[in-house]
Amino acid sequence: MQNTIRLLKKFIQAKKGVSNVIVVMLSLILIVLIVSNVVLWSYQMNQFDLERMQENIKIGNVTRVTRSPWFITKTAYIIERGSAINGTYMDTWTDNNVYEAFREEAHYSYNPFEYHLLGSTQHVSGSLTDLQEDDGVYMIFRSYASQNTTGTFGNTASSSKYTTVSANRMYGSVFTSPDYNVIAKNITFYCRSNTGTRNVKCLIVTHSDLKIIAITNPVTVTTTAQWWTATFSSPPTLSPNTEYILMIIPDNTVRLYYTEGSLYQGHYDTSNSYSSPTDPTDALHNNNQYSIYCGYEQPVEYTVQAEFSGTSNTELWTQLVWTVNSCFTTDNVNVTLQLFNYQINNYPNDGDGYISYISSSTPNMDETKTANIMSNTTYFRDEYGNWKLKVKGVKATNTQFDLKVDFVEFKTEMQDAYALSIIGEFTLDISTYPLIYIDSIEIQIRLRANDTLENWSLNAHNWTSGQYSVISQVTPTADFEYYTINLTDAWQSYVNENGTVKIKFCDAGLDANQTIIDIDFFGLRAVIDGACFNFKNNGSTTVHIMSIWIINSTNHERYNANLFINAGEEAIYIRADVSLPEEFIAKVVTERGNIAVFAEG
Repeated sequence: MQNTIRLLKKFIQAKKGVSNVIVVMLSLILIVLIVSNVVLWSYQMNQFDLERMQENIKIGNVTRVTRSPWFITKTAYIIERGSAINGTYMDTWTDNNVYEAFREEAHYSYNPFEYHLLGSTQHVSGSLTDLQEDDGVYMIFRSYASQNTTGTFGNTASSSKYTTVSANRMYGSVFTSPDYNVIAKNITFYCRSNTGTRNVKCLIVTHSDLKIIAITNPVTVTTTAQWWTATFSSPPTLSPNTEYILMIIPDNTVRLYYTEGSLYQGHYDTSNSYSSPTDPTDALHNNNQYSIYCGYEQPVEYTVQAEFSGTSNTELWTQLVWTVNSCFTTDNVNVTLQLFNYQINNYPNDGDGYISYISSSTPNMDETKTANIMSNTTYFRDEYGNWKLKVKGVKATNTQFDLKVDFVEFKTEMQDAYALSIIGEFTLDISTYPLIYIDSIEIQIRLRANDTLENWSLNAHNWTSGQYSVISQVTPTADFEYYTINLTDAWQSYVNENGTVKIKFCDAGLDANQTIIDIDFFGLRAVIDGACFNFKNNGSTTVHIMSIWIINSTNHERYNANLFINAGEEAIYIRADVSLPEEFIAKVVTERGNIAVFAEG
């Protein structure tokens, strides 16, 4: 007993020793973790402090800003009337006596605003806006088969041999389609029912992948052995020289007759569904050439035709010029262009308003056709100025082709009726000058004219009404002069949500003198009550400005900012939403907590 007690005491003492060791080890681990975190935090703080010490941002100046920079048109002016005769739109960006010149013309150009597909022509792509310039951007129309011949492929013979085909089973044979595209119209097969009547559907399956491409409407088969025909409600187009399986599937037992065929020509699927046929991917084979064939139509002529319509003025015309630029994706198409004659209430087949030609022997070769009508010009518009024009292309071919229309113009000329109208599109930078902080829009144009007696108008597009409104009248001189207009009245109606403003410059009325206008500068800018900050980063690291403070005796206003300035660089920072009081202190705070101060007043 004493030995036992002595051993127990030794065990207890040893257990306490192990526990002490464990406690000491855990304590050491905790100490290491705490010390390492303290060291890492200390390093990070030292690194942050070092970077903060390297920042040196200065505010050189803070000034009030009442105008944004000028915004100029980034694209060529749209010429509604008249013509451009010298220079480009880029010459109107600065007032340096390098200008773009425009000339009044006694003609008006119109493009279609509507089109109609004729026959079974399809519209493939493009829109009516693509017809306003001869620029290689097309409206594309696809032709349709306007004449066909008929034929069959398959087995048109029958014999006394037959296969009993049970319900929901699919039977047929492989045949090769003709060496040209054909449109499958129906399937004919030699068959009879065992008793009563049976409903049978026919199918076309591609042999290469055993996919169903078309299913006919059902046909009712009686006990009389004869040829039965099932038609397609949506006839498929079959590729040339391609193996297809012509098959039937009944809703009850029938006899399908056959003649001797080639190895594996026959195909049958014993697990399918009459109501919802599926691809016979598990079809088996035999050597039967079943008495079944496909009736088809082969296109021998394709036609494409489209009608375009527009509207024009109703003045007395001295000349009418109509132009179509187009091409075809095939060669040698018989083309007719016709301008509707309202006097005869039809499209003419000769004379004025009629052009016919054979298209280029090179596919996709643009061709421009123009015709002048010098007399009876008003025959080609109705009393409201409406006109329409038809383009038609026909070719004897079995291959479908496309018509590509690039440009359609209906141009009228009048005596002693010279006019000019151009439109410039200007876009404000609303990320820098948000619309809510704009007070008005200022427009400026610098120009001269060789006719100083004619009045001109500046019109702004009203995005609410969709119409142009006169904003100013201009009477140019023979020397360059500035004309400035401020849209103080409902200017918001003239700026869309993207900051776009459309300004039209045009003559106030028609006259007998042909005037030339030289435009040296044309632009607009936002009228604001904002602030301009001049920053200089004198430090050795990039500065990220996070906020701006404007402080005076009565107000402390904070504005969020997000401006990066590289080391050694200067930056001009304009804020349309910062309004400066008479006396103020401006502060900026960086991401690292540094502050720069500027005092005014």
